[in-house]
Amino acid sequence: MILQNVTLRKERLDDYETIAYVIREAFWNVYQPGCVEHYIVERLRRSPAFIKELAYVAIYQGQIVGHIAYARSFIETPTGLHVATIIFGPVAVLPEFQGRGIGSKLIQTTLTSAARLGHHLVCITGHPDYYHRFGFETASKYGIHMRNVPIEDSAPFFMVKALADIDLYSYQGLHIEPDVYETNQEEVDLYDARFPHKEKAVIPGQLR
Repeated sequence: MILQNVTLRKERLDDYETIAYVIREAFWNVYQPGCVEHYIVERLRRSPAFIKELAYVAIYQGQIVGHIAYARSFIETPTGLHVATIIFGPVAVLPEFQGRGIGSKLIQTTLTSAARLGHHLVCITGHPDYYHRFGFETASKYGIHMRNVPIEDSAPFFMVKALADIDLYSYQGLHIEPDVYETNQEEVDLYDARFPHKEKAVIPGQLR
């Protein structure tokens, strides 16, 4: 059931600790034992790639229950040009509030804001069945590929969405995301030590 009376606003400095908790709870043991997503957002805020105007929290009954962050990325064309794009993620919702429309509201609202700010193209990785509902399409259809993924791989989990009237076929090339999304496990563990202990677990379906 969709949760009513959820409001969105831009994140503030005094939200950071709570946001880290929300992200950690949302991703713990989902894609790997433990998680790295809370550390990624911590690093992203210190990066020139961070788009602070698109970092939003979702609030329900005075409590932060969700968060989304965006970063600048680019497509490197075959001729060596760098074409500006943006990416978002992680999108985090507290486990007890998942499946209630909060993630969708964060995505839809911030995509609209991104378009108003003049951004033309969003690239993301995720589950196609989920993101197709927001108008995302398989990027390889337009000759846009992830770095380090073979071009012959259709990579349906890598998707794009135009936020303006553009010719997606003119964006052919390799998508390059900022380095903050590459993490060192020792650094992650050091950062995570500031939070209450949670047991890491190996669960079927994890990516690593």
